[in-house]
Amino acid sequence: MFHGFLVEPTLLAQDALRYLYDAVWHSEYCKTPCANKVLLCLSPAVLCEYRYPGYPGADCPTARKEMLKSPPGRWMTPKCNEDGSFQEWQCFDNPGPDDCMCVYRDGTLLSLPRRGENKETCICHVLSFEEFLINKEDRFMVCDSHGYFYPLQCSLETRKCWCVTKYGTVVAPPSADRKSCDDFAHLLKDTAAEVSAQ
Repeated sequence: MFHGFLVEPTLLAQDALRYLYDAVWHSEYCKTPCANKVLLCLSPAVLCEYRYPGYPGADCPTARKEMLKSPPGRWMTPKCNEDGSFQEWQCFDNPGPDDCMCVYRDGTLLSLPRRGENKETCICHVLSFEEFLINKEDRFMVCDSHGYFYPLQCSLETRKCWCVTKYGTVVAPPSADRKSCDDFAHLLKDTAAEVSAQ
């Protein structure tokens, strides 16, 4: 059984500051009841928190065993790490370019498949969720459609913005005056050193 649903917000601005939600709108939007589940505000969507579909709270081997009993293709069969946690990259058995999603090691869904995003990695979703676990009052980091970090990141709590590489490395410290990362474009390109450090 699918325990969550997705709502596409249409109030995000289209300029560089679209990543900085309006604090009042965001806090009210994320208080909306959602089948008695906790709301996770995942940019650019609001998703009711649930564990791997149909088996909330189950470890990966248990969820996998139960999902194997389901009709083929109904949902992806979870892939597990050796310690029983969920692998962060989950795909359908015969994945197309948009048939994968990101989950946290406890099975919490961080993205959904078949949304036209063509993800390549879960680095942004996983690190963003870990930050959320530490500070639930602030917002999620903004991920691009491929699963990497957007250059400009902003905090609702401090109203400051900073710049990061696609892997989340900070290249410009938080500042209330920062509106873009254009002045750091030369540092935002892929580097072999950063990729090898991941």
